[in-house]
Amino acid sequence: MNVDAARIVADGAGLHLPGDNFLVDFDLSDAAAPTGTRLQLGSALIEITATPHLGCKKFRQRFGDDALQWVNDERTALRRLRGVNARVLASGSVWVGDAVSIERAG
Repeated sequence: MNVDAARIVADGAGLHLPGDNFLVDFDLSDAAAPTGTRLQLGSALIEITATPHLGCKKFRQRFGDDALQWVNDERTALRRLRGVNARVLASGSVWVGDAVSIERAG
């Protein structure tokens, strides 16, 4: 999930509350990071998948209906406000502050 979107929904609460494995400081929209984009995080390599990452019951309980509707709104679906799903291509270690390298799909 993009850290700015997480800050908005967390509204001052801990950024761990959305429950994501990684918070990144770059555009996760479909235009900027389409399906197949590979991300090098620390020594791990992941690839963005087509499966959408949507807010769920737990997200609603933590942040309310307005936040859930905002991240799941079909009008902004390509912005991927809730983040992305990815598959691990190469396992490795990732630490807070590690750089993220982006390899565009296609």
